[in-house]
Amino acid sequence: MNTDHGTVQKYRAIQSDIKKILPLLVIVFCCVISVSAGKKSPFLFVVNPGVSSNESPWRAVIEQEKIYDWGRTHDLYLVSDRGPVIDGRAGYPLTQGSVVALKSPGGSGSCWLWIDFVTFTGKGDGEFFSPLTMTMTATAENGNTVYVKKIHPRDCDPRSVFKMKLPYDLTVGSVFTIEFREDAPRYGGWALWDIIVTDSRILPEKIDRAAGKNKDMEINSELLK
Repeated sequence: MNTDHGTVQKYRAIQSDIKKILPLLVIVFCCVISVSAGKKSPFLFVVNPGVSSNESPWRAVIEQEKIYDWGRTHDLYLVSDRGPVIDGRAGYPLTQGSVVALKSPGGSGSCWLWIDFVTFTGKGDGEFFSPLTMTMTATAENGNTVYVKKIHPRDCDPRSVFKMKLPYDLTVGSVFTIEFREDAPRYGGWALWDIIVTDSRILPEKIDRAAGKNKDMEINSELLK
């Protein structure tokens, strides 16, 4: 009987302890739910060349296999289209430049620009790789804000996607444009798989987007006709 009485006492003590900590567990659970509900999804704006209506024409939108073949004729190895947007087609800017209209979340928060440029490994002959000028413009009532960034091939690590923090003046109004223009006597050295604007420091693993439309332009030794 003493053993049974002791067991009952222990059981009642456990019940008492549970009753004491139960309100605390409920409060913690509610806090977790509240934080999860209040956490908004990251802002994402994606441009996949040849798909969006907010882009000027590209000189061409070319499939990955053709770009790879061109690279091999110049002793280069193409780095495949990288995530999170993968469709295996890249846009080549017009000789006079191609313009893309982009959106940002607006406000005072930080915003990043991610561009998956077409890149190669290997020594190559260096014939086609001159600087690329990106002219970023935001229009406001008190005038335009313009930033110019010149990118050299050495600025694009073949192992990663190009990333830059956008100036506040560009993103506060939620809409801005980027013109891509090659500074080259011969064109065709620069192309991009996709562009992403986000308020997150990291990208999701995958973003589903329609494939870029192939303009079926022939590739020759100068890449584009």
